[in-house]
Amino acid sequence: MLHVNRMKFQRYLPYQHGVGLIEVLITLLVLSVGLLGMATLQIRAVQLNQSSYLRSQAITLAYDMADRISINGEASASYAQAIAADIPANPLACAGADSVSYSCSGTPLATSDLSVWLTSLAVLPAGDGSIAISGDGEQVIITVCWDDNRGAGTDGSAAICGIDGLTFFQFSMNI
Repeated sequence: MLHVNRMKFQRYLPYQHGVGLIEVLITLLVLSVGLLGMATLQIRAVQLNQSSYLRSQAITLAYDMADRISINGEASASYAQAIAADIPANPLACAGADSVSYSCSGTPLATSDLSVWLTSLAVLPAGDGSIAISGDGEQVIITVCWDDNRGAGTDGSAAICGIDGLTFFQFSMNI
């Protein structure tokens, strides 16, 4: 009985040529699809990492300006008015002789703070910002906009950022 089974196997053996090659080709196909999937995941991870980095920079810049407004609370209205005006080119115009400690307060300090802040927004691609103060002067809304076309950020509206499609972060605080 064992001899008969061996004979059947030997009879089909000549038809088995090239089967190993087909198996190798299918394995290579499956492996290449997997590697392409891994490469796509890596590219997406880099994009999301960049988007996250830009968002954290925007949040840091918004909180920086909120701290500056809190410190110079008596001239908080000057921050919203000065941003529309021409900001001086010298951001340290209000600094002391050592260029570290401020020697002024009020509106000149607000103008200097805005100059430094607007210059800092340049770390963001197409970075821009605005400050709005409510009519009663109780609430400040700080908006930071940037272009996040390489990441997965949500698009903003032209009413908030001035240019449709920019990503934005808004921070609101009471004075």
